[in-house]
Amino acid sequence: MDAAITELTQHTKGCWIRSTAWLLRMPTLAEVESAPDMAELFDDSNLFDVQRLWTKAKARVLTDPDGAITASKTMLESLCKLIINETGGTYTNNDDFPSLYQKAAQQFHFSPNTQTQAEYKRLAGSCSTIVNSISCIRNRESDAHASDKIAETLQAKLVVNIAGAIALFLTGLRRTHSTK
Repeated sequence: MDAAITELTQHTKGCWIRSTAWLLRMPTLAEVESAPDMAELFDDSNLFDVQRLWTKAKARVLTDPDGAITASKTMLESLCKLIINETGGTYTNNDDFPSLYQKAAQQFHFSPNTQTQAEYKRLAGSCSTIVNSISCIRNRESDAHASDKIAETLQAKLVVNIAGAIALFLTGLRRTHSTK
């Protein structure tokens, strides 16, 4: 503390410092999320619904964890359908969310069976497992079904953030794929 006051005194050009107060400044969410990259990824008007659902999911985490989980799953499902449509793939109303994710991942050659290195095969498989888990959690603990299980805030944060990471990854792949 004394070293900090001495350093501050050197910069004040002969003025005296009576007291100091130290505050920990946490960066804002916008600063942490690297706004330029997010803006670039979501600048396509086709992604408006995905961005709207992502914003809804993040906003609901503290006050409506069940709704946050539902919005996260719906966001990813919407993105998968958009990718499948844009790349000429097909799906039916009978396809569940994990199937839609697999079809979208295959369009970018990111499914486990398209990977040649073991670590990437496991990573791609883990993404599929995460998507399946989000689907199961949404069915069991979200506000989409009348359930006696209620998600907690911590669980909703986990689902929302992991769903967001996968959505950003898929959106980046989509953007790269469309520029080729």
